[in-house]
Amino acid sequence: ETVNLGDADPDRAWRLMAGTAKNANALKEAAGLRKGGGQNKKPAYHYTITFPERDAPTEALQKRAMQDSLKALGMSHLQAMAVQHLDGKPHFHVMVNMISPDDGTTVKLSHDHKKLSSWAQKFEKEHGLIVTAGRAENERKRQSGEYVDARRKSRNVYEREQREGRDRRAAWLRRQEDGIARTLAAEAREMRQLHNDEWQANKQAWLEKKSRIKSARERDITQAIDQIKADFKTEWAKVFQDNRDRLARFDQSERNVLSQAMNTASAFFKARKQGDSIAESFMGAMRKDDRRGFVEIENNQRLDITRKQLNAKIKEERTRIRRDYDTSFKTAVDGYHVDCEALRMRQQRDRQIMRDKWREYNNRRQQVHEKLHSYRQSAEQSQYRGRGMDRGYDYEM
Repeated sequence: ETVNLGDADPDRAWRLMAGTAKNANALKEAAGLRKGGGQNKKPAYHYTITFPERDAPTEALQKRAMQDSLKALGMSHLQAMAVQHLDGKPHFHVMVNMISPDDGTTVKLSHDHKKLSSWAQKFEKEHGLIVTAGRAENERKRQSGEYVDARRKSRNVYEREQREGRDRRAAWLRRQEDGIARTLAAEAREMRQLHNDEWQANKQAWLEKKSRIKSARERDITQAIDQIKADFKTEWAKVFQDNRDRLARFDQSERNVLSQAMNTASAFFKARKQGDSIAESFMGAMRKDDRRGFVEIENNQRLDITRKQLNAKIKEERTRIRRDYDTSFKTAVDGYHVDCEALRMRQQRDRQIMRDKWREYNNRRQQVHEKLHSYRQSAEQSQYRGRGMDRGYDYEM
């Protein structure tokens, strides 16, 4: 059974889902959404619905269960495929593509196990099915505000318990070994928390160092600019003084008829040079304020030249400081990467040590139970031969 896949056959259905996942960014763009973040590398979501044999669910009921469970998870708009298995208890598997075919976004999962559990409880009652006692009790606890750990056992734990058996002696051994396993699990949790804290501390130390480098660079640039401006005060004073002297000489020359005539001629040619017509140039040259204006223009030009020299000096010094800090920043980045690699290698060693501890624990546990199983077989054979069960068990812990 397929959902939102146009009744495609199974081989085509999974290919359509894979195509949707691979083209998530294109779907976002077509929907007018911002493309961002990493690509979802695990877009497939899987769950199984199993019925007790006494329920004998019809195919129609199983299809209804699939549709309702998708709705309970908030996934009814996604692409999905359900496959019924005929081995063992009546059950079917559901595979959902978590990438929306509408806009390429990834559906957010939260409390999916609790949602499925609540839905199953309601579905069983609505359709007169056998109510799972454990689920009903967990639901009662949730309603009363109690914490419920309803996680399923992992496959390796389940298979191990099947191998170890459930008789009294095996149960006693299992309790001892489970205590050791809890201790190892707590040690592993502490290790993971320590590793996380180390990465956070490493990152925070780097951010603080980077901030210090940036602050020092800006401080040095500010100090350099202030020093350059202070050094240029003499140059500014000289330019301003020269400009005042130039205006004073112009005002003095305007009192002499010959000098005034020379100023007029100079103003005429300057006006023509800047694009004024002959008439405009002549009229402007005849006015004292316009003649004085040309002197002020020249003064402003000298001020602009000095200002450009100052800005060029500031730019040069700023570039030099930033170049020096870029070198030191690169050195700091390289050092940060070395620290990260050293931390990564050390944490890998810690994880390898923890894996070795688990491997040693699992091997020893397997050996203990294999020895128990051997003793059990030997005892059964002895009993069968009429020698009784008087020999004791020597457990090597």
